[in-house]
Amino acid sequence: MQLISNSTANCLRHFLTDAEADFTEEARVIELFDKVCDVLNSASPADPKSLRRGYKASEEQEAVLDGAVEELLAMRFGSARHLYPFQKAMLVTIRSVRGLLRDMRSAFGEDTYLLTRRLTQDQLEGLFGMVRGRCGSNSNPNPVDAMASLRLLTILSGLKCGVSPLRRPGTAGRDPEVELEEGTGASADPNDVPSELDQLAELQEEAADAVPPEVAADLETFSDARASDVETESEMESLLQEYDAAAKRSRSSGGAAAASSTTPAEANAMVYVCGFVAGRARDRSLGAPSSQSEDGPLDALWVRLRSEGGLTIPTKNFYDVFLEMDNCFKIHHALEPDFLSRKPMVVANFLEVLNLKFPTVPAAAKKTFARARTFMRLKTVNGRILAQSAEKREARKRKQAAT
Repeated sequence: MQLISNSTANCLRHFLTDAEADFTEEARVIELFDKVCDVLNSASPADPKSLRRGYKASEEQEAVLDGAVEELLAMRFGSARHLYPFQKAMLVTIRSVRGLLRDMRSAFGEDTYLLTRRLTQDQLEGLFGMVRGRCGSNSNPNPVDAMASLRLLTILSGLKCGVSPLRRPGTAGRDPEVELEEGTGASADPNDVPSELDQLAELQEEAADAVPPEVAADLETFSDARASDVETESEMESLLQEYDAAAKRSRSSGGAAAASSTTPAEANAMVYVCGFVAGRARDRSLGAPSSQSEDGPLDALWVRLRSEGGLTIPTKNFYDVFLEMDNCFKIHHALEPDFLSRKPMVVANFLEVLNLKFPTVPAAAKKTFARARTFMRLKTVNGRILAQSAEKREARKRKQAAT
């Protein structure tokens, strides 16, 4: 950009006649701001261009910046009498660079100079890009996704630097034998020491489950003041994240829980989703906030622990009906690929089935259940498809590497 602007200024200045004075004025302005960009983009004290040899408030650099300030203050567009945002921004930049040099010289001496190219926000923009990249195709992550991504990026950065995030405070630099004698160190058996990959997998699961209680309580608050009976996308996304977190815990559980058809984590997730449906229906006969609920299923303990008084606890009767509606969903899609119908209006078609089999259940509860349950199955199917695609790509890479 600077080379183009400098070449343009030279062409306008050297090859135009005096009759075309307007263009020579344009050449002067272009050349001035090209020099300003040189001063504000200094990268080396030995640069071939004197203006880019580090900003040290030399006479030449100050003359360029003074000329830019005068030009920006006098510049007007059309009939406007005010300064446009780009003019104000450049004035603030010039003033800030000058003030920074004064502060640095007061601390480090008069020989201090600034490499102004380092005064950039590219690192911050790069961090934003990494956060968005961790959220898949979602270029506008919500606060929950952004927080989980930042936490995971911090953990990965520490692991790359050789810093274990699992180390307890105050144990750095201690003798491992002393730690073993005190019982604070790792096990002496090498097989009991978790590998870095195991630690990373555990930390990734923790980052995926990092949902602030205040966010979940705010999304799931049982309130009669909410007038709409259609859940928002943010509520649906929060519900899916909670459901996925419970599913991960159910897959990692073993023993008698894994042998049964429904693990405790899956049962807790079912109660959570049932409470969400009851809360959206705004019917006290279906459920009540945890701070007011005295009747509820036995598996509601996890929801009560997560709640700060706002999450809905379903009644035992409605939880039984909810399980029947869940079985109805499984039967309705049993003969379809991936157990999910590919026909148009899949939610509306299943809602018609619910209306026929459960006429006494409030319409808002059936509508919320049909939408939430379909989206959960859809997310599971999409995750399986993505995993299969990733495996195929890895297989092709291994095949190409072998040849």
